[in-house]
Amino acid sequence: MRWSAAVLVAAYFLCGGVPPADQPAARAVNIEEHVYLIPAGDVDEKLMRYLKRKLPDNLPMTVRIVVEPRRELPAAAYDPARGKYNAGMVLDDAAGGLRLALTRERALVITDAPLYLPDFDHVYSVADLKKGKGLLSIGWLREGASEGLFRKRVLKQTEAALAEALGLLRCEDPRCVNFSSDDLAAIDKKRSTFCRPCEKKIRKRYDIPMFRPKLPF
Repeated sequence: MRWSAAVLVAAYFLCGGVPPADQPAARAVNIEEHVYLIPAGDVDEKLMRYLKRKLPDNLPMTVRIVVEPRRELPAAAYDPARGKYNAGMVLDDAAGGLRLALTRERALVITDAPLYLPDFDHVYSVADLKKGKGLLSIGWLREGASEGLFRKRVLKQTEAALAEALGLLRCEDPRCVNFSSDDLAAIDKKRSTFCRPCEKKIRKRYDIPMFRPKLPF
């Protein structure tokens, strides 16, 4: 069967070839991300409701926040000599029962307890990228803060921890919420939103290129 050039060009447009001038050249599919927030230990329920309300406005993708029932901190994770909990054990215990679809689901454990890892005495957050899970310690964010400032700090660090669970490296822009902040002054100075480059990196995981057939001419 012989195809005319006009028919082939029409098929090219219909299947995702170069579109007319008034049409976009690419299509981004809006996929809803499910984020499971898991309080572990002594975490205020009001704070979790605040995060559930605020996070969707600050994340550069459509997101549904689910607050899971509170987990107890595992006694075996506590090191009395350090006065802290093993971060890996807390993460595994609190989120180990969740089986996530990594294309659209993430889980973040939030705890007031101080954390450590065998090689690090101070740990503020950890992430298991293969499982899409993370852990955030928020107790140290209370220092010198009113309740309102404390909530803002937690919101910013929650966003940064979710970005880490999504596989993003920490940002070098001190104004970006994904900036690596290990002191309170830096946290207070940065915004509660992502910079443009970090937004693009997050959104890129939802971009599905349109099929473009090879033409015989």
